[in-house]
This record gives sequence, C-alpha cells and structure tokens, in this order.
Amino acid sequence: MICDENLRRHRRVCNASQSIVDGDGAFAFSWSLAATSAGAPVFVVRAPVGAWSARTVGLAFGPVQETVIRLESCNASLCLGFLAVDEALRQAIAARASVRVRYRRSETAPPVTIATSLDGLAGAIASLK
Repeated sequence: MICDENLRRHRRVCNASQSIVDGDGAFAFSWSLAATSAGAPVFVVRAPVGAWSARTVGLAFGPVQETVIRLESCNASLCLGFLAVDEALRQAIAARASVRVRYRRSETAPPVTIATSLDGLAGAIASLK
C-alpha cells in the first residue's frame, strides 16, 4: 500500500499495485487498486497491447466468466483502463480468488495469458475507506 498525503487539504490518497514481468524481465501487466474521488474502489489496469484497435484486457476471477475491459488511454508503451469493484468482485477478493489475465499485443500475435491472485486485496480495500 502506497499513500500520499496533502496536509493542507487534509487528504490522503492510497493505492496497492501489482506489476508482472515476463520471462525476459519486460513489462507484461500491472494493476492498482485505488479509490475514486468519491471513495469507491476501482482497479486501474495497464497492459502493453500495442498499436491496434482492439485494445482490451480480459480478466477471469476464479470460475466466473471473463470480464473484458476496454483500454482507453494509451502511450507508446502501454494502455490503461478501469474496472469498478462491484459486489461480485468484492466476493472474489474476499475468497482470494485466482485471476486469469488475457490480452493480445497485436492482431496477429497469440494471446498473452497470465495467472495471478487477489490474495491480500481485502485489507487494501478496507484501508482505502
């Protein structure tokens, strides 16, 4: 958990992040659990999806069907998108569910599939409030 404080405004902003690299040490995926200005938890998702039109990341939490996230904002190395933490996702976090991340770097590239976990995020959500 990383927090920044603005003492003048009496405001604290925190996030928990996970970054994943591939076998060569290159960036493969990252996400941060943060809060909106209204205090609602949200995942900020980042992936190196390349310069093609279908900029999406699929996330499957445990046995639940994959959720597809449109990555809207891109620079030369990565794109990012947002996923609101709804009740189903809260339950997956409480259960420390496994997560399958899936995306393509380009239209002709094979899918990149990454396995990770939601373990430890229940405490992070509680601290965002």
